[in-house]
Amino acid sequence: PVAPDDGTTLVISTQPPSSAVAGATWTVAVEVHDGAGNVNTAATDLVSVVLSSGTGALNGAVLSQTAVGGVATFDGLTVTTVGSGKQVTASAAGMSSATTTAVTVSHAEAASLVVASELDSSFVAGEDSSMSVNVVDAYGNLVTTGVQADVSVALYQGTGVLQGTSTVTAVAGVASFAGLSVETAGSGKRVAVTATDLSSAVSATFGIVPAAAASVRMAAEPASEVGAGVAFGVSCELLD
Repeated sequence: PVAPDDGTTLVISTQPPSSAVAGATWTVAVEVHDGAGNVNTAATDLVSVVLSSGTGALNGAVLSQTAVGGVATFDGLTVTTVGSGKQVTASAAGMSSATTTAVTVSHAEAASLVVASELDSSFVAGEDSSMSVNVVDAYGNLVTTGVQADVSVALYQGTGVLQGTSTVTAVAGVASFAGLSVETAGSGKRVAVTATDLSSAVSATFGIVPAAAASVRMAAEPASEVGAGVAFGVSCELLD
């Protein structure tokens, strides 16, 4: 038999799946080949893998290891960022590298809510503002497909009541709330966002300023009887 030459190139012998859910694990195996295309079973080179194409990062307990019998096997690899065209490149000192076929990563199941756009930081009592909420998986990816969550909003902190449509169904992972208002002036108000079986979220603080004066109210009446020439006072309030 002909003994293999020293390793000169790397070859992917086990490819990743063409599609995978974010967080799901898969395996890539890399062989050390000699110039004649044989596996160099005596090779003990240190082989490393990295995500070389597509967004995100390659995760795994072991991303660099010594070849055993000319093969380096990487189990438990995963990518948690959705997108297509993700490829892994294997490299070793003094050898030609090798790149896998592409993987398309899709989102995992819905896990939590994230406020994507906030209400105005300050707006007038009774006037409308809007906000949007994203439904995301455990890795922060927008859950664009599957059953869409019914998302609800309510005043969580501060006085008053949040007016407007308080529950909407997400569309492609986004719940959009328009026409929200609060009639009670004050600062430090926050909105809580909830949905069944999903982790909730809380908005940033916002303030409500009084609207333009619309009426006058007597705040302090004069005494029912006063002597002639005796001064008395009254107090009035302007109301929006």
